[in-house]
Amino acid sequence: QDRPNSAVFPSPPEPHHVPPFRTEIAGAKQTNKFWSNWAVEEGRWMPIYPMPYVLQMASPANLMISRCHDPMVVYGDNFTNGAEKIRYYFSPTINEFGMGTAEETNLTNLDLIIVKEGLFGIHAQLRGQGRNINFSHLQRHD
Repeated sequence: QDRPNSAVFPSPPEPHHVPPFRTEIAGAKQTNKFWSNWAVEEGRWMPIYPMPYVLQMASPANLMISRCHDPMVVYGDNFTNGAEKIRYYFSPTINEFGMGTAEETNLTNLDLIIVKEGLFGIHAQLRGQGRNINFSHLQRHD
């Protein structure tokens, strides 16, 4: 059987298709990766979370970086996962510092393109005016 049992897993009233964006990599995008926001159009200006950092493209030529030393922790209650258990945590985007280019750039022609996807991150290029700047966003594993 190609589909799950519809009595157990009913289909949504309308499909929610999120097409890939800014990527040279063909095929479906994994939704459980820290960098997934940057691979779809509606997430292109949203932050990504290679913990403990938060990265956000403030503009095509301005990468903002945060490292929250005290992540926000939210505990559950008796109706969720238990009163003494962490329900979720997050690191806010506080933009502690940024990275950009010193060279003259034409901001209207810059674009960040994902050129490689991997198990632990992406490789992207900032392209414009015949110049490329390479970024590697990799999750650190100790």
